Amino acid sequence: MDLPVSGESFLLLADEPPSSYAWSLLLAILCLLFVAVDVWLLFRWFRPAKSPTAEV
Repeated sequence: MDLPVSGESFLLLADEPPSSYAWSLLLAILCLLFVAVDVWLLFRWFRPAKSPTAEV
């Protein structure tokens, strides 16, 4: 099999502590925050047009 990983590269990743991946959690939170702000702005800027009311 011609895989891009070898036994040595797996051992290198296995020796890293879980705290070394904290940046990926912060990046995921940043992405979710970006999506939430984008959705909020879409709902804020693109509200349905109000129908004109005829005064009698």
